[in-house]
Amino acid sequence: MHITLKHAASVVVLASIATVWWIAVATAQSQLPFAYPKAGQNQQQTMKDSQECQAWAQQQTNFNPQQAEINMLRQQQAQQQHVAQAQQQQQAAASRRGGLLRGAGRGAALGAVGGAIGGNAGKGAKIGAGVGALAGGMRRRSAQREAQAQSQQMQTQVQQQQAGQQAQFQQQLGAYNGAYAACMGGRNYSVQ
Repeated sequence: MHITLKHAASVVVLASIATVWWIAVATAQSQLPFAYPKAGQNQQQTMKDSQECQAWAQQQTNFNPQQAEINMLRQQQAQQQHVAQAQQQQQAAASRRGGLLRGAGRGAALGAVGGAIGGNAGKGAKIGAGVGALAGGMRRRSAQREAQAQSQQMQTQVQQQQAGQQAQFQQQLGAYNGAYAACMGGRNYSVQ
């Protein structure tokens, strides 16, 4: 069963990477400025000029929109997976810390000792178990709230990082598109 889950996770990761790549390629292509041939260039010449201008813009700006977007999406996906794993680990740790049964057991042991001193170990154990369970439950809820707060903080940090990455990508894409437009304009295209 464990191997099956690992295999399924691998398939999901590979499918996600393939999807990210296709989205990035399609998005990067759709983000190019429109270029209209002013001198009657045919479609073949327009495609050739566009490819050459894309290469020139990449050289001038040291920015490849397709690769940059793929890298950004992969990084965001890795960050989300990291957050999900951390959340699972925090929840597991929170549920292991100070549970009801553990608290009841400790309380019963202490109560039995105290009850034995007072002459009734059974009654002391019952009272101790109740108090211990209550304390264990409170520790558990506190640990769960703490794990939830940490998880929320981590999610907020990831969102801020992703917003920064997106802003940087848009800035670099603007410079790239400006270089592309200058190249295409120099080849007698109207670019918008």
